[in-house]
Order: sequence, then C-alpha cells, then structure tokens
Amino acid sequence: MQVLRKLYGVKGSWSFYHWSVRMTYMVTDKAKWRAKVVTFFEKYGLEATEEAFSVKKSSIYKWRKLLKDNQGRLEVLNDKSRAPKNKRKPKWDPRIVNFIKDLREQYLRLGKDKIKPFLDEFCLKNNLKTISESTIYRIITNKKFFFHPRKITHFGKIVKTEIRVSCSFQD
Repeated sequence: MQVLRKLYGVKGSWSFYHWSVRMTYMVTDKAKWRAKVVTFFEKYGLEATEEAFSVKKSSIYKWRKLLKDNQGRLEVLNDKSRAPKNKRKPKWDPRIVNFIKDLREQYLRLGKDKIKPFLDEFCLKNNLKTISESTIYRIITNKKFFFHPRKITHFGKIVKTEIRVSCSFQD
C-alpha cells in the first residue's frame, strides 16, 4: 500500500507544520496575553497600554525586545522556571549518617523513633549535636545511602511495596 503525502513538494509546508505545532503546544495563554499587550502598545502608545492592562513600562519594553530578538516567536514570552539555581543541600555529619546506616544494616526495619535514643547516646559520647526524628527520617529515605527492605509473604513470594519519600535531594 502506498502512503500518500498531501503536502509533499509544497514549498513552505514543513515550516508551516512546525509553526502550527509551536502555536498549539508550546505557547501558553500568558504568552499570548503578553503579545497582545505589546501589539496594543505599538498601536496606541504607552499611556493607553498602562491604563488598559495595568502593566509597567519596563515589562512592556522587555517583552517587546524579546519578541524582536527572537523573530517574533511567541514562546519566548512563556514564563521561565523560578527554581533557584543553587538548591539547598543537606549538611549532615557523616559520622551520624554512618551510625544510622550501620544500625539499619544490622536491624533492617528499625524506624526513626527506635533509632533516636541510640543516636542521642552516640551523639553525647562523640560531642555531636543531636538531630530530630524528622531528620533521621530524611536520612533513612535518602536514596543515596539506603536500600528499602523487601516484604516477603509466608509463602516466600516478594510483595511489591510502594516507597514513599517525603523529601527529594539532588546533586
């Protein structure tokens, strides 16, 4: 069976296809609104735009420059990520982490509340600052350090369990 391509050989069809995909999926409503503000500004001026849309002058000029520098592509007006570039990283004492790791290797299902008294005693002996149960939980659930023990039925089958992690740490 032969595949029919309706737009084969039509000049500009490929760029039109890319434009339509970009317009339908990559441009948010906020970007369209910003483009509308810029076109209104170019037609009626600054005072009318500030009054009609309640947008500051610096924002209008910034959006206008973005559009001009990127050949009028509307997706440059989408919101950028506001996540911090340098995210906070935990500063746990390695001795405490190693103590918890050794304890968990010895007793697989030992939880945060049962680890806490042993850890407080260890911290007092080594002149370390004690940590809370929630911090112990964060250390336990951190995937860099620990494995999660499997559940096994009385028939010997391994049961698939959900691992719930409240915190995520990235390098």
